[in-house]
Amino acid sequence: MSEILLGYEVGTGEAVRVPYAHTVVCGQTQASGKTTTLEGMISRADGKVAIAFATKQAESAFAGARRIPPFFRDRADWQFVESILEAMMQERMKYERQWIIRVCKGAQSLEEVAANTERALHGDGKHAKPASGYAAGMYLQLSEYFKLILPELKRLKVRMSRESLELDLMPGLNVMDLTEYSIEMQSLCIASTFEKVYKMRGIISVIPEAWEFIPQGKNTPVKVAAVSLVRKGLGAGNLMWLDSQDIAGVDKPLLKQVGVWILGVQREINEVEHTIAQMPVPKKAKPKPEDVMQLRRGQFYVSFGDVMKRVYVLPRWMPEGMGQRIARSAPSAAAEAMMRDAIEKYQPENRRHEEENVDYKAAYEEAQQENERLKKRLAELELIVKGRLGKPEPQSAPPAASPTPRNGDVVVGDEVMMLLDVRKPTIDVTVRKYTVEMGDDNTQGRLAVLLSEGFLDSPKRIQDFYPEFR
Repeated sequence: MSEILLGYEVGTGEAVRVPYAHTVVCGQTQASGKTTTLEGMISRADGKVAIAFATKQAESAFAGARRIPPFFRDRADWQFVESILEAMMQERMKYERQWIIRVCKGAQSLEEVAANTERALHGDGKHAKPASGYAAGMYLQLSEYFKLILPELKRLKVRMSRESLELDLMPGLNVMDLTEYSIEMQSLCIASTFEKVYKMRGIISVIPEAWEFIPQGKNTPVKVAAVSLVRKGLGAGNLMWLDSQDIAGVDKPLLKQVGVWILGVQREINEVEHTIAQMPVPKKAKPKPEDVMQLRRGQFYVSFGDVMKRVYVLPRWMPEGMGQRIARSAPSAAAEAMMRDAIEKYQPENRRHEEENVDYKAAYEEAQQENERLKKRLAELELIVKGRLGKPEPQSAPPAASPTPRNGDVVVGDEVMMLLDVRKPTIDVTVRKYTVEMGDDNTQGRLAVLLSEGFLDSPKRIQDFYPEFR
């Protein structure tokens, strides 16, 4: 089987099949139906083995899939540690590599790399002196990373040893549950899984939130393993399917290996234009930004080879005939009604909240109406408070009945108070400041002195530095 049924073309109802290839599925989270698309494709992949990852607490994605425990294989090579440090510092390592190689030398595990880092940072009290200058700052950051990750790493290793855990994959969709771990530990587990998959055949690997785990411009443990798998795994039938809200932050060399592009609804015009620009089809064949922004849930533009079609993706639980009728009728009120009926009749009850089609236009109009109602109610309350509603009654007359409060109002005497509960979000930012110690007995220290004295405020030639270093 060389193709997978994706769904049916909107308007014609013709079946749309995509080739087995590295694939990216992008669209607005909770609005496009990315997870439903991936589930449907895997369910129709002729019994192939697929591995995905649950990374968020209370995540209901892939609810019906087979759950497997975390998998991790320890590494201590400097390339792996360098990718960890780059992910933490959000920048590429340059001349720091020499210090990374130093702490990795002779280590067999990340725990041993952590111990070497502490000795390099603080010295051993005998022969090795504490690090200074830039090296001290780098070792300090690496030390803090290990303090964060080692407790989780030790806990996972104990569990794997006790339960004799291995990467046990079976035909169909396997989901590795990483929700109880930090994103740093999740990254290590995903990377270990891809390294294991690299030695297997016929595996579909799904990367969640690709912008986070394989970012553009910097390495992460996942990115290093994913690039090797994408570039060399296709010959063994190993495919990489990327799930991302947008592709602006996803590694571009990796995207160049993608053969199938599946684009769902997006609302931000810059994201839409950037994604369309990446599609490898002639400009005339590409969709317009406004067409992408008006896509309904479950509808995608798919591009592969010279093909570009608007498709209603068939969910794994929906009969093919029903999906074809919906696609043929879309976009229309009749298609929406058929979708609701299909969800009620065929979809598992515990998943129905995920497939509700979001009518943004109706939601906007409803919000506007509610806003107008609250404005009128506020005006009424202001008149009541100021005593301008109706004429005052004579003193001999019985007191007027207190106004009837509505939901959220409080009666005080003859007045009505409206209580407004305003919540203001707060952002706590922790800023770490590091002290870098230098002396005037080395080149870096002397340059720092010249910089502080204003020597470099104007352009200098290399020969201008000679007198200052004598």
